Amino acid sequence: MRDRHGLLRLHRFRTEECRRQVADIEMMVADLMRKYDELDAHVKYEEGRNGITDPAKREAIGEDRITLYQRHARGELCQTEKSRTHHEREPP
Repeated sequence: MRDRHGLLRLHRFRTEECRRQVADIEMMVADLMRKYDELDAHVKYEEGRNGITDPAKREAIGEDRITLYQRHARGELCQTEKSRTHHEREPP
């Protein structure tokens, strides 16, 4: 019975750890989106001020890198949620 209790505690710990990771990643994605919006607004302001509307110039400031990072974070979130679901469904 003690071994079963220990396994249940370990299972709960892993499940809670996955939940924490999901919450952290969701916060990172939200923060990234906020930064992206701020950067986009600033770039649009500067483009309007300087008369630059070339999309290639926008790439130079890193918009594509931000989008790539966002996709990576969402992929990590998806994997962590799958892991959490797995731990929640299968008790030891």
